[in-house]
Amino acid sequence: AGMLLMIDNSFRQMDRNTFLLSDTYSLANYRSMWSYSVFQVVLLRSITASALVTAITVLLAFPYAYVMVRTPSRMLRRVLLFTLFVPFFIGAVVRAYSWIIVLGRYGLINDVIAFFGYDPVKILYTAPAVVVGLVQYNFPFAVLMIAPALTSIPEEIEMAAESLGATWWRAMKEVVLPMAKPGLLAATTVVFTLAFTDYAM
Repeated sequence: AGMLLMIDNSFRQMDRNTFLLSDTYSLANYRSMWSYSVFQVVLLRSITASALVTAITVLLAFPYAYVMVRTPSRMLRRVLLFTLFVPFFIGAVVRAYSWIIVLGRYGLINDVIAFFGYDPVKILYTAPAVVVGLVQYNFPFAVLMIAPALTSIPEEIEMAAESLGATWWRAMKEVVLPMAKPGLLAATTVVFTLAFTDYAM
């Protein structure tokens, strides 16, 4: 219902004096979106950042999910699951302050840079910092999308590929990755959507 209302509102202009929507429908809002370059810049920046966040997140999430699914150690699996779910129990404000401690002017990263004799760099409130924050936020969602796809692939299939002469990397590339494609596509879709909607915020 909310989405339908947004679509309806997008075809009606707002009177800047009364802040009420007009009763007539038009394409004026869509025309103004393409006539002002600022809208195009913001849209392109959001898409680029979201694509970058998606690529990094899925690349990091796949090995994490693979180890979590395939490890014979129950303790390691529990630790990986616990680490994965911790961000869900931490509020946004706490997460934000944590990133200030890590990325800030006197944060951990700048402490390491200073230790090697270099001047501190501005990381916080930059585009790379936003990308790092979004990757950290979206990482659990990506793992939760990929893990079931990997769980559905019997380990015997990998062993069969290796027994037929394939190296572990080749078995991963030609057997596991194609079979895990539904999970990878789901993770890509979810992460891109979340990153795209959260980027401006």
